Amino acid sequence: MPKSDLVSLEKLEPLFNPRSVAIAGASGRIIEPYVYDVTTAPMVYLLTYGYKGQIFPINPKYEEIRGYKCYPSISAIPEEVDVAIVLLPANTVIDFLKECGKKGVKGVVVTSSGFAETGDEGKLNQDNIREVAEKYNMVVLGPNCNGFINVSKGIPVTFTPVVDQPKLVPGEIAFISGSGATLSGIAQRAKEWGMQFSYLVGTGNSAQLDEADCIRYAIEDPATKVVMTMIEGFKNGSKFLDVADLALKKKKPIVALKVGLSEAGVKMAASHTGKLAGSAKVNLAAFKQKGVLMVEEINDFILSAQIFTQTSLPEGDGIGVLSSSGGSAGLAVDLIEKEGLRVGELSPESHKELSDTIRWFATAKNPFDFAGQFLRDETFVPKVCDIFLNDPDISVLVMVMTALQAHEPVILKQMIEAQQRHKKPVVILYECGELTPEMDKMVKDSNIPFITSPKECFKVVGNLIRYSQFLKRAKEVAPVVDIPAGARDKALDVISKAGGHVMERESKEIIAHYGIPVTGQKLATSLEEAQAAVKYIGYPVVLKIDSPDILHKSEFGGVALNINNDKELKDAYGAMLKKVKSVAPKAKIRGVLVQEMARGDGVEVIVGVTRDPQFGPTLMFGLGGVFVELLQDVSFRICPITLTDAKEMIRETKGFKLLEGFRGSLRADIAALEEAMVKFSRLAMDLESQVKETEINPLLVLPEGKGVKALDARVVLG
Repeated sequence: MPKSDLVSLEKLEPLFNPRSVAIAGASGRIIEPYVYDVTTAPMVYLLTYGYKGQIFPINPKYEEIRGYKCYPSISAIPEEVDVAIVLLPANTVIDFLKECGKKGVKGVVVTSSGFAETGDEGKLNQDNIREVAEKYNMVVLGPNCNGFINVSKGIPVTFTPVVDQPKLVPGEIAFISGSGATLSGIAQRAKEWGMQFSYLVGTGNSAQLDEADCIRYAIEDPATKVVMTMIEGFKNGSKFLDVADLALKKKKPIVALKVGLSEAGVKMAASHTGKLAGSAKVNLAAFKQKGVLMVEEINDFILSAQIFTQTSLPEGDGIGVLSSSGGSAGLAVDLIEKEGLRVGELSPESHKELSDTIRWFATAKNPFDFAGQFLRDETFVPKVCDIFLNDPDISVLVMVMTALQAHEPVILKQMIEAQQRHKKPVVILYECGELTPEMDKMVKDSNIPFITSPKECFKVVGNLIRYSQFLKRAKEVAPVVDIPAGARDKALDVISKAGGHVMERESKEIIAHYGIPVTGQKLATSLEEAQAAVKYIGYPVVLKIDSPDILHKSEFGGVALNINNDKELKDAYGAMLKKVKSVAPKAKIRGVLVQEMARGDGVEVIVGVTRDPQFGPTLMFGLGGVFVELLQDVSFRICPITLTDAKEMIRETKGFKLLEGFRGSLRADIAALEEAMVKFSRLAMDLESQVKETEINPLLVLPEGKGVKALDARVVLG
């Protein structure tokens, strides 16, 4: 697992806030009125946005461009250069970068394509970009990117047309994307919807700087309140996790549109950027664990980011719904439940107050249908709004507006005023047609969350609530789970003595050193030793063949269960050796493992760790035995986990119902399971350099108060 190595803010500052910009490959072709062209756009945009720094066009074909002296090379420029944007063919980029390095250029934006996205040769050339950057202590954005726009300072170092008229207005949202073309398209739509940006950054192939570096820079900037990011893959997942932790600490939401959530999407992401797309489930788990809001559609992406600039965070998770239509109110409830959200419950006091306010043909409940009562009483909507917003279980109020004709401006104005009177979020779900100019101005001037799709509305409201819950969870101090002293050293000693073959016996020893209970066991190399082991363990016992050449013991007749006396032991011992030797005559047999046969009721679960290529050791939890493959009802988190993470993982699975005590069965010892999961994640981190993967399957979760016990375990070195 690569270590987190975020580029320092000191090195990023001259890139994103340059005092001078050189444009390599600038064109002197001027057509009036201006016609867009990649080689002319960067200079035109800098001039259009009134860039106050120095501009140095570079092209040996011209003496000057747009009144600025044009230089034949970067080294010919007599002044210091903070940033150079490269509009050159791929085969000339490395030489230009070396020249920049010798010149002392601090940052380079490489827009040229033809690198890792093209295959192995392109990847080698891209590696050279990183090597040159490191050699000369430069920072490089790209290649295959469309640059960046520091909207707050009016510095567009880009050729992306989103910069065109109308000009971008400075705002509080940074948008960082691996795909520059997608960034440009989404940002254009967002601009038309009134979104205002602090930064727009396309990272391209990320030879050196990646999304995590750029997100970190935006988060540290006071001008940015929210970060949008489209992610195609991570080269170093730990960098992103560190940045996500920082964002939570600074209370700045990250809204992520992730490419690669399907098998086909993973392949596309890899071919497009040369990055690792990784497991979709692991990506989602990492986002949830670190408080990153995941979206799947462009409109949700834009609206989920924008809402954080429009309203305060809710204190709780109860949603109130007001509507001028009973049907729309019902649709709202369906969508709330589908999103895993909750309709708030009105308190007895609120219920009485609402009952006293409404007429006989309306019902005092949440959601509340106005039933036309506002038609002759303009004070009715504000009264109901105040009742809902004063209720302790209503944290977000959604007003569903249907066709109200002349009443629409009045109700909209009243909802805006209600939002201003209260600290709680108020969201307008507008199911009508086009807004009148009067209403459009009211919405823009008030900046109230205004959404026209019911589905999008409750996805966005859900993200607002979820982020508030992320922040609360981040403030919680999870109880510390103690690991036995010397656990790591003792585990490494077991691995060393195993001579490269860690079998079930050694695997359980390793797990036991971390304080996870295992079944009693002894290795027997003869029947006499097996009989002696039983005196130590006690009947009933299990016999398992111990061979580095046999991984799936039951398939070779290498498991015998429920042995209750000496005769059964003798018969099973002899039959097992005979069967295994006949089926696998070349297998090296180290002996027979005599194990305690677990007694009592319990639920079998699996706890496993694999090494994710992007995030490192990753913990999986699910029902044990054959169910894990059959049902695939599993959850993931990045190691190490906390008790809070363990609680969430268990409750994310359908198998949680069995642990709670399904249909009269005893409740399992969930607290002991949570503790064991935390210990197992620590084991994975301690042994990361030696162990490729490890699992306990099954881990028996006994009835409440009786703990857990590992029945089988496997540690794979690598």
